[in-house]
Amino acid sequence: MYRRLRYHFQFINERKLFAGVDHHTSFSLNIYENPSVSGSLPHFDSIWNLYDPKTIDECYASDATGTIPGVKNELGEWNTQGHKSRVISISKGELLMFSKLVGDSQKDGWKQTPMVGIHAAELLHALEQMADIPRSLRTYANEITYSPMWNETNSRKDGTIKDDIHFPTSTKALIYSSPFIGVANPLLQSTRRNYRVNSDYDPIDLTDIPEDYMPRVKYSQACTDAEYKSRVQKMADPNQEDGAVSRFDAVYRLCCRGMVPLTGERTLQASCVHPGVAWVHAIAGYGVHPERYALLALMSGLEAALPYDFFIRSIGKMNINATTLSLQPVPETNLAPEIRLRGLLLNCLTKPYADLWQSCWDESYTSMSWAKDDPRLTADTFTSLTDEWNWHTPLRTDYERRQALVELDVLASMALGITLDELIDIYRLTFTVLSGYEDDTWYDANGRIVFSKKNYGDLTFKRPDFEKIKNAPAGKVFTPTITDDTQPGGPRERTIEYVAPFDKCDRVEDYKTAWKFFTQKYGDVK
Repeated sequence: MYRRLRYHFQFINERKLFAGVDHHTSFSLNIYENPSVSGSLPHFDSIWNLYDPKTIDECYASDATGTIPGVKNELGEWNTQGHKSRVISISKGELLMFSKLVGDSQKDGWKQTPMVGIHAAELLHALEQMADIPRSLRTYANEITYSPMWNETNSRKDGTIKDDIHFPTSTKALIYSSPFIGVANPLLQSTRRNYRVNSDYDPIDLTDIPEDYMPRVKYSQACTDAEYKSRVQKMADPNQEDGAVSRFDAVYRLCCRGMVPLTGERTLQASCVHPGVAWVHAIAGYGVHPERYALLALMSGLEAALPYDFFIRSIGKMNINATTLSLQPVPETNLAPEIRLRGLLLNCLTKPYADLWQSCWDESYTSMSWAKDDPRLTADTFTSLTDEWNWHTPLRTDYERRQALVELDVLASMALGITLDELIDIYRLTFTVLSGYEDDTWYDANGRIVFSKKNYGDLTFKRPDFEKIKNAPAGKVFTPTITDDTQPGGPRERTIEYVAPFDKCDRVEDYKTAWKFFTQKYGDVK
């Protein structure tokens, strides 16, 4: 097909070009030619993220000047504007790169490699850099176990799990649903007491939870302990000659939402879970044995970074599975301790993560620092760290967590060989929903989000109320009372404190600041 293909135009049905078809549905318009006419080597044009046919004409009519349009425009609408850079010229060289990235990297693997989605030519080099990383998770195939765990329908039928909305009292058979998982956040949301539809979850305030907190869940173990243990997937230990195995839920693991939007705020939403946690098959994940926890910590940081999210988006599949996860590159880099630490600080939110923290402890962590000067980012975040986890160890405020994610974007880019300009293009062109949220999210003097275009439930002000206090003088305190039902014993009334002044962040400027900081600290990054 590649030898015959001349034009490949990939559409998404968001503008309902086909009525009655789901708006997420992708389809393509393709033009072929007999290869005997123009030779047997592949050469064709590809345009992705199309929402209207007129964009194709605009791309070819473009003089290549002006700003390259992203997936969405400034109004949050699907972008139908064309630009010359949207036309990606694909030949054997690009297909070879695709085969290294997502297919069979053998000599003729390019002939049947899957296509990779590229929004603009400026993003091509970033994918080339990732394809050139010699190791991926596939390299560790004998040391990593993937599992979808419990099928949400079949495991209820066979009596493994049952519907049971409750707060767990121990880590035994804590069963996760996908809305619990955010980017490097295993405690994003909790199930509502009266769960009726798949949006019935409330955001969790990480600054208010106890050290042994577990979210309200939808399911519980339905069979005996012995039967449950026998049904859990086993992990072979490659270091044991006797073929010893352990239970998949007995180790720390990295998991992500399985069904994902390719054009939403984030696609790869991965976080670390502790022993005792299981999940339903709407979650994809993998585990490693304790001697490989350093790899798990590294990937927990890398998978929180935009370049890895961009990689998953480029594959173009809305269902993340073991095959997709195994393709992720694992760079050898002197930045690994910085990446591991931020991954751990974001994920290790409760005491069940204490063993992971201790097993990945490195004395160098205490000498690290934020890449940005701001009173909401204190030096003792790093200098006070020890090998023993406590409630103050992880990052809990919105501002700290955002800054750690920004720094991971930069660190991952450096480790992969992606330039600062390419990182900015990845953010601006393919993460337009995230950009829209960033441009309208406001933080208070203590690092708490006070208002955002993104919905944080009752944890933030609504727009009309925020507009009334937006320009409050420094030091003025606002203390709204909310009803919180995300913890046992609720619902309860609690007061949230917001301290003026309120300001926004500029992610691109923060990228530049962090890039300069890490370049000065590490010089020639490898």
